Amino acid sequence: ILSGLVGSEMCIRDSFNIGTTSFPKTLTDIDIGLCFRLSKEDVDALRSRYRDNALGPAILLVFLRASGRHLENLTLIPALLLKYLCAELQLRQTSIASLKSLYKRPTTLTAHRQWVLENLANLAPATPEKLDDLGLALKALASTAVSTEDLVKRGELWLLDNQLLIPHERVLRSIASRAFEAETVAAIEVVRLNVTEALAQKALKAVYSGRKGRTGGTNLEWLKEPPGKHGLHSLREASKKIAFLKELGVHLWDISAIGGARIRAYARAVVHRAPSATKALSEKTQVLEVCGFLRATLLEFTDNAFYTAGRHLNRLIGQGRNRV
Repeated sequence: ILSGLVGSEMCIRDSFNIGTTSFPKTLTDIDIGLCFRLSKEDVDALRSRYRDNALGPAILLVFLRASGRHLENLTLIPALLLKYLCAELQLRQTSIASLKSLYKRPTTLTAHRQWVLENLANLAPATPEKLDDLGLALKALASTAVSTEDLVKRGELWLLDNQLLIPHERVLRSIASRAFEAETVAAIEVVRLNVTEALAQKALKAVYSGRKGRTGGTNLEWLKEPPGKHGLHSLREASKKIAFLKELGVHLWDISAIGGARIRAYARAVVHRAPSATKALSEKTQVLEVCGFLRATLLEFTDNAFYTAGRHLNRLIGQGRNRV
């Protein structure tokens, strides 16, 4: 099941994403060479089957191979890709075409899609048994996934690596959501076993409490401020935050079983959300995300403090050596 999860050689570029249903607005020669190339066997099969009408099936083929899904969007097809396909198929050059202009009849489009899928794409529809295998694979990956969207992308890669057609996004997202939710429940259990109820409530009360002084705000907003430059002021500020977190006992929480990637993902969720929005979450989710945020913050500021102190120590040693 897990054999297709590592070492995927599918083309994944910034301008084109696996699982999409439309071409990007622009393509480069490198994109075409990596993602949309036709082999000699493809050209021979398309020309023998469709002769001068091979452009439409060729577009369906290269898109299906690159994305794992049928082309559905009716927008214009990139001119550079049209130029390449026309040259390969020895057809009259055209720079403007869309799926709607190439296929006036939906039945023709359906027939061409079916022929391409069965004869050239080397992809098979995902059966219920294969989708069950996908669910098991995503459960194994959920511990390192940072979101449901991350699991969806990994599921698309798994399907393509196993030469399976990517199903409708709703189906794939449902499988990924179940796997991600199961891992979230497991993470909540890890926090419950390693952070007592009293400590969790103490941490929540502390982070939502207001800070004294002219700056105001809550402790959560204060902790969300990133480390500053590597100066003495930043070192003092980092030391204050480390001391605050150690008073809450964060350094004693052993929640490593959740996984570093998931802990950082929970921390980012808290950072990018207003404190009032975090406070509005259910208590279990709130405890999980806040504990992950506090743990990740402690590690971050500890690293920053060590690095800054090391820089200043080296500077002092250098100055002393020069004066001596």
